[in-house]
Amino acid sequence: MTSTGSGRKGGKPRASVPGKEGASGGKPSASGGKQSAPRKPAAQNRVVQKGKRTHVEDGKQDGERAEKQLKRPRKEKVSEKEDVLRKAKKIWEALRASVSSGPTSNGVPEGSKKEKKQQVQAQNLKWAKELHALFLGRIPEFLRNHEGSRIIQWILKCSELDTRRAVWAEVEPVLVDAAESKHGHFVVMELLGDKDRALRESVVEALLAPTPRLVRNVYGGDLIDYAYQTAASKAQKDIMVLEILLGKKRDLLTSVQARIKQAQRNPGSEQALPELKKGLVPGSLLSNVLAGDDMFAAPLLEAASDAVSAFADKAQTLRFGVIHRALWEYLSTYTDAQKMAEFTEPFIEFTPHMIHTREGALFTARMALVADAKSRKKLIRALRSLVYKVACDEFGHMLIVALLDCVDDTKLLAKAVLGELMEASADPNAVVPPTVLPASCAAVLSHKYARLALIHIFAPRTTRHFHPQLWCTVWDDSLRLHSKKEAGTRQRELFTVLHETLQKHLFQADAAHDGAVDQSYRLFVEIMGSSHGSQSLQEYLTCELLSAHEKELAAAHIVKIVAESVSRGQDEGAMNAEEGPSLFTGESANQQFTPVVSRFLVSLSKRCPPMRAALVAKMDEEPGFRERLEALSGHLVNVLSSE
Repeated sequence: MTSTGSGRKGGKPRASVPGKEGASGGKPSASGGKQSAPRKPAAQNRVVQKGKRTHVEDGKQDGERAEKQLKRPRKEKVSEKEDVLRKAKKIWEALRASVSSGPTSNGVPEGSKKEKKQQVQAQNLKWAKELHALFLGRIPEFLRNHEGSRIIQWILKCSELDTRRAVWAEVEPVLVDAAESKHGHFVVMELLGDKDRALRESVVEALLAPTPRLVRNVYGGDLIDYAYQTAASKAQKDIMVLEILLGKKRDLLTSVQARIKQAQRNPGSEQALPELKKGLVPGSLLSNVLAGDDMFAAPLLEAASDAVSAFADKAQTLRFGVIHRALWEYLSTYTDAQKMAEFTEPFIEFTPHMIHTREGALFTARMALVADAKSRKKLIRALRSLVYKVACDEFGHMLIVALLDCVDDTKLLAKAVLGELMEASADPNAVVPPTVLPASCAAVLSHKYARLALIHIFAPRTTRHFHPQLWCTVWDDSLRLHSKKEAGTRQRELFTVLHETLQKHLFQADAAHDGAVDQSYRLFVEIMGSSHGSQSLQEYLTCELLSAHEKELAAAHIVKIVAESVSRGQDEGAMNAEEGPSLFTGESANQQFTPVVSRFLVSLSKRCPPMRAALVAKMDEEPGFRERLEALSGHLVNVLSSE
């Protein structure tokens, strides 16, 4: 008897009868008993009945297959790129090793060195061509890659002009993306430093239009500043500045740029901007642009105002020279000191970022001139611990001089400016070694730029040291709204501070202290032997605020040092090259004063009567001194002997 149960072990499931499936799903058993449990469909039937699930599973499998098919060419492309880069790196390493080591001449005859060098250069050129052949047509792919960009830079460095132009042709369409790239902007810098002038100019021309965008980028800003400082011509610099200021008014800016280019081609043209005919002075570009377009002056000035206001809180951008020029050009359009002060107020805390360029230093100096007492204190506070470094800067010293010229609080200046300036010896990296105390005195008096801050106190606004065309922008008395103290009073109070320091270290050495006299002697030799130091000392000794008695004491001290130097001679008394400059030149048997020392003594004898009288008295007292002095400087003796 066969089994009627579908779930019995070893039994086969019954075949379903079409059309007979009821609610129970089964047929009564042959024995007439209960109906059997509902039959469970076969596995393949279950799958067929649930068609949606089958469709989902098939779709997922189809998607995976499609994704794999898409990844396959990408992987092949990446693999191909890595393969190209791997081959290029091998050639690049050989090229770097060849360039760094240079042509080896060991065992090479003298006549063959030139030939060997030519062979090495030919090999380097061959490697550069091979690298370019590997990257040909694919340079934009490798610009953002660290090693790829390095290899492209070496292609530009070692290849011929045609190859460099071919590289530029591939970089130009993606120039903006490359300029904003961490690694790509170095390739553009290499192009800006190319030996071919036409190639450099074409790169700069391509950078002019995107200047406003790039200057706000962390990498593009460095690139734009590098182009402005090194590669751009005068007309291109003007266009870059106008792009930053007037970039929002593109239609008007295009006409201005056309006039600038016309002036470059034909300086005498009537259509040229007036300042470009006679030579551009700082701060006249934007003013003349506005003056030449009276109808559109208001919208142009509004666009420039919006542009420069956006830089007020961006320290990263305020370190660029092109931004300093833009700020100075915009500030020069103001004639009202109060409006200047309102505009410059947000930039005070960023002063240290702006003093390393001419326009930046002029901007900060004008900022100090129009500021009120509270803002000036804030500005001086921003220079804390940087005064000596700023004073030694080629342009930064203009700000220090401006502060000494306009700030009424002389106690603040004495402590925060002069005090820090004259305490530079605390810095182990000072210009003069700290063994010669006080190093700050010799360092400041002898420095080409730092000394001007002191000379401004000794002889304010003297044309011997301050060019009037440049410094007139700093010393504009019409903008002094908040300087109430008279200039003479300010000078006298500041001179008192400096006078005490110089008298202490130069003219009042106490012999009771060990080495004090020798220290004063060494310090004087240091200053007198320096061209700038001797000029600073001369201005101090001829200052009107120095009394006649103090001048006599100073002259006697200098004559004593000169006599001591004459008696010691070069071998005994002069400082050697490691310690500082010497007063003498030539062999011991035929010594003479150096030209710097001779000019100092001659000029001081003419300008300072006590000095002349002290030298003449010394020659009359000691005939041997006169003979020795005549051998050292015959011109000095002739000047002293003439009436």
